[in-house]
Amino acid sequence: MKRFKPLLPLGSMTLIERCVALFREAGVDIVRVVVGHRAEEVIPLLECRRVPWTLNTRFSDCLL
Repeated sequence: MKRFKPLLPLGSMTLIERCVALFREAGVDIVRVVVGHRAEEVIPLLECRRVPWTLNTRFSDCLL
């Protein structure tokens, strides 16, 4: 895809918004997103949707 997957459009939402919505629709009360790479692009979207997030400052340690 060569694009940042969490922010890919999926209908009227982004992929990350759709994932959160699906968890909430399934009855998951607490949904928390762990952000790392390009967090500055994802955090505002999560905060707008009132989705708690946690910053993984060592995300690059997990890259292959």
